[in-house]
Amino acid sequence: IQISPIEQRFVELYNPNEAVIDLTGWYLQRKTATSAEYSSFVTKNDFAEKIILANGYFLISRGLPNSDILIDDLTITENNSFTLKNPNREISDEMSFNIVGENKSIGRKLDVGDFELCAPTPKAQNITYVAPPPPEETDTTPPTVDFTLDPVQNSLNFAVNFLITDPFETVTPSGIGSYIFR
Repeated sequence: IQISPIEQRFVELYNPNEAVIDLTGWYLQRKTATSAEYSSFVTKNDFAEKIILANGYFLISRGLPNSDILIDDLTITENNSFTLKNPNREISDEMSFNIVGENKSIGRKLDVGDFELCAPTPKAQNITYVAPPPPEETDTTPPTVDFTLDPVQNSLNFAVNFLITDPFETVTPSGIGSYIFR
């Protein structure tokens, strides 16, 4: 499941079996953090005559390419719970989550069955999300220059040449915006 950005919201089902699954009669329900009951999320009508191939993915989205079901007002928020039920009204799978964050999804680790934070991979195997490494520590000690002036000196002229590098590429493309000498 991916919540944000809104235009890339999706819910994906995975069939780990060696046989095709006919989704006719299946339905997906959602419960928000403030709801007491589950409500319809993807109806039996939406799943009518749909299948998930063996070891395949089934994508429900707001408009992602290759989606199996498109829902314009696909609403997923933080602290939701989902229940997938088969035609016999039995729970086939369920999940709940708290905060996911933008451009991340929550998905099941196939080897152990637990859910984890993932990089979004609609229609493909989940990839565990790995946070970028923290920036390397750099020397933040400002350079110092000492001048010795004669007591009678009325003016001071000098040139300073310096190079500033931006290892995190956070400066505008035109370069350094300003500098201050004290």
